[in-house]
Amino acid sequence: MEFLKTVFQSQDVLVKGLVREPRLLICNSEKTLKPSLAFWKGWGFCGAELVNFLKVNPAVLLHTSLTPARVDLIHKIFPDNKGKMFKYIVNAATISCMETLEAKIENLKLCGLSTEETWQLLRASPHVIFRSKEDVSEKMSILVNKMELPATYVMQHPRLLNISLEKTMKPRCVVWQKIKSIDDSDLSLSRVLSMPEARFVRKIIKGHPESKTLLKIYENAISDASNCKKSSTKA
Repeated sequence: MEFLKTVFQSQDVLVKGLVREPRLLICNSEKTLKPSLAFWKGWGFCGAELVNFLKVNPAVLLHTSLTPARVDLIHKIFPDNKGKMFKYIVNAATISCMETLEAKIENLKLCGLSTEETWQLLRASPHVIFRSKEDVSEKMSILVNKMELPATYVMQHPRLLNISLEKTMKPRCVVWQKIKSIDDSDLSLSRVLSMPEARFVRKIIKGHPESKTLLKIYENAISDASNCKKSSTKA
């Protein structure tokens, strides 16, 4: 208990960890817990980052290694073991079902990306690995099928897969299409989708000669996207 308290750094966090993973109480400190702690420190988990890691899944202290498949996944996304998102990907590769992660990666290929393009996308925007297959598929379908953009467009603008589907992508794509039909504008879709809400309304909608029409279209598109989400949830 004393050793675990030093690892979890507070009584409250330790108690919550033991409730979630009581097997920690019967582990041998020398044979399991200390080697596990050294292993995770080797991946860069120390101090507060280690505590946050254990809050998500205290069972990681029961392991002193990762399977080759999980290590391979981490190294393919972060070849040099560096990057702002590195520890999050290690976390995901540790606690997530490997079949689920592999299915998400395969899903990107089904959306039109090659194997190398898929890894390039994940290196540029590791957050994508946290999104559901359904979310990514629908966003790719909108961009590729409705907006008629090449799948590689997402590689150039990977943040598009991290924006809200109902609140941002669906309604703004409708506005973008309308603007293109009015004046054949060269307005960048990635710019339209990446803007903060207030700026988008001020610059793109209210700054356009047909602002009243665009605002009405935008409000209706937001309502339609919201209703579609509610219907999908109920189903």
